[in-house]
Amino acid sequence: MVGLEETVYAACGRPEEFVAAADALVTLSQEHGMETLLIEARLIAGRAHFEQGEAGAGIVAMRDALAEIEDGRDLAFVLVYVAFLADALLSVGVVDDAHARLRRGLGYAVRLRVYG
Repeated sequence: MVGLEETVYAACGRPEEFVAAADALVTLSQEHGMETLLIEARLIAGRAHFEQGEAGAGIVAMRDALAEIEDGRDLAFVLVYVAFLADALLSVGVVDDAHARLRRGLGYAVRLRVYG
């Protein structure tokens, strides 16, 4: 997972702090050339912006970052990221896309045997 600070702000319903921490992680990742972390940070920042009321931009950022994560086969936290995006999609009524992403996430879980 990307960072504890972002997770805590999200869980506590503090969208302004969530956005600030997530955007700072994007900047830090860019400044230090941490490409894998940058992709994950962009997804988390997308979720933060979604939670702050920027639904369209947040969903686009999450979709783009998740596509990069899947293309790169960096699937360590893919189920979390799929859930972030699917939840956002369901919140705005995009049920078919959310369902397809959840099915794909379940496929990763089955192939990777990440659950009991």
